[in-house]
Formats: sequence, structure tokens, C-alpha cells
Amino acid sequence: MTEDGRCMKEVRRRIALGKTAFSKKKELLRGSLSLGLKKRMVKVLVLSLVLYGSETWIFRQEDITSLEAFEMWIWRQTMKIPWTQHASNEQILGIVDESHSLLETLRKRQKN
Repeated sequence: MTEDGRCMKEVRRRIALGKTAFSKKKELLRGSLSLGLKKRMVKVLVLSLVLYGSETWIFRQEDITSLEAFEMWIWRQTMKIPWTQHASNEQILGIVDESHSLLETLRKRQKN
């Protein structure tokens, strides 16, 4: 956290760690596994790493936007949907049968 209460650097660092973790397991997560198994693996291997220590974060709109974009990047990569296909976020979330679970999880953690 910075002196003015921002945690943007920590959020960005955690997102970078999540992308690194995804890229290390990319072949497995983009393989021919069932969708349910892929979703569980993403949540365990990637999202848990990103959310570590998130209880202490103070969110600004830019942080929320970055986390939403990261979550959508993960699902697009997992389902092999290129950004050039111009699929909306709602379409992607419908394909993986998820909601914006990353932000929901963050809000639950901060309430407790």
C-alpha cells in the first residue's frame, strides 16, 4: 500500500503473478479437459494466487477494472477465444457458465 492508501501496485503485481501461473500451466488449462475441471483448476491454480492478501486491499475503480479485465482474459485464454472474435464479456461468461466470480469473492472476503 502506498502512503495515500492506494494498492494499485499490489493489484497489478498479483495480476502479473496470476498470468505467469496461467502461462506455466497453459497446455493443461487449454487442453481437452472438461469445462468443469478447467474451471476448478483456474480457480485453484490462478485465482487463489491473485486473491492472496486481498482482504487488506482498498479498491479504486481502476483496480476493479483491472481485475475484471484479468478475469475475462483468463476465461478467454482457457476457452481459446481470440479477442479478434469480438465476443462480448457476457458471451464469454455464458460459455463458461460463470459470473464475475473474482469480484464477488473479493467482496465476500472483505466483509468477513
